[in-house]
Amino acid sequence: MRHTLIFGTPVARDGNSFGVLSRIVVNNGVANQIVVNPSGLFSGPERVIPINDVDAADADVVSLSTSGDEWKSYNAYEMDVYRLEEGSADTTQVIPGTVEVMRAVARVSTAESMSTETTVDDLSVVLTRATTVSGKPLDGLIIDTGIPQALLVGDQTVDFTQVSTLNASHIELGGAGEAPPSADPTRAR
Repeated sequence: MRHTLIFGTPVARDGNSFGVLSRIVVNNGVANQIVVNPSGLFSGPERVIPINDVDAADADVVSLSTSGDEWKSYNAYEMDVYRLEEGSADTTQVIPGTVEVMRAVARVSTAESMSTETTVDDLSVVLTRATTVSGKPLDGLIIDTGIPQALLVGDQTVDFTQVSTLNASHIELGGAGEAPPSADPTRAR
């Protein structure tokens, strides 16, 4: 199923808002989880939602197949980052075509959630609005059955096949001679 995931988009079910999309988790090239920053009746820690629980997603709303009671069973999200070191503690090793080693650990901080399992795999990249593409903030992804199809950057849509390096802080596009990103007139803001 094709989804447009844009950071800051409301996440809801049947008109009831859970919060907004704050992170997209890409594991082994598959966007398999999203993180929702809750609000209103569902305030508390951010929650990790499996992509399978997303019914539909476009520029206006991410619709979940989750009830309010099921919401409480999702793990809380907190991320600790461990970087591969190359000489000094301040240098992150980024290998083109691979991901930065990251570890996200769920620290159970709610009475509803009793799980102590890791919410995000060790070799995952957690993308946010702070992730940059050619110096511009990443707005989101277009995915099809979890497979990233395109990056959303401002009013541009960049084909995901142009990505050479993917990590939480920045995404690098392929070498010289690649086609430039194209404007997507169908994408609403």
